[in-house]
Amino acid sequence: MGRESEEKETGDGFSGSRTISPSPSSLSQPACTVEEVINLLRHLYSLSWSANKRNDDSAMILLDQPRHFNVPTDEFISKKMTNKLAQQLQDPLVLASRALPTWCGDFTYSAPMLFPFETRNLFFSCTAFGTSR
Repeated sequence: MGRESEEKETGDGFSGSRTISPSPSSLSQPACTVEEVINLLRHLYSLSWSANKRNDDSAMILLDQPRHFNVPTDEFISKKMTNKLAQQLQDPLVLASRALPTWCGDFTYSAPMLFPFETRNLFFSCTAFGTSR
């Protein structure tokens, strides 16, 4: 019962609406980890990709078919993460000393859908061939 919530009435008494405040025991536990969020994004991306592939392969969409999870793959690209990765890759001292933060490699490997192809290609060319290139 660690994730219980207490209900408290709002002050006006007329609206009848209630706000839900978390209990003190649930505040100490994080709702989810970064790995869980990335894993969820990865699963949603694969569902979206397979739904888009099925729609592209079929010439005619039947109306009685169940709807699929259909989100454009561009919606998964994170502009903030892309900008942060590009900022890290623009620092010549970091590249020459191979001192990129570990999240750069972790996210480009585990969640490539967060970055556009150009950024992933830049990361590959900056890290795979050493300082000579």
